[in-house]
Amino acid sequence: MLAVTSRDSQRSRAVGTDSRVQLGDAQRIRLAPATDSVATPQHPNCRLCKHFAISWDPDRPYACRAFGFKTRVLPSWEVYRADGSDCKLFAGKS
Repeated sequence: MLAVTSRDSQRSRAVGTDSRVQLGDAQRIRLAPATDSVATPQHPNCRLCKHFAISWDPDRPYACRAFGFKTRVLPSWEVYRADGSDCKLFAGKS
């Protein structure tokens, strides 16, 4: 909880608002769910792809054999960042 000094309380009385945050305030705040597909894209799961590999490079532990690169994040995320669309070379393991 934030402490209120006498100067702050005088100002809040003049304005008519209380500068202290109460527990009930946090419960009343509702955030809208993320519906934007750009903000939360659903990429193919690289772990289910036959081209996915784990590399021995600790700086870039994931690899895509189809595209021929290693990365810190899942390759489908890198493809999305670079191209703006989902991975076109995803092939499920059989």
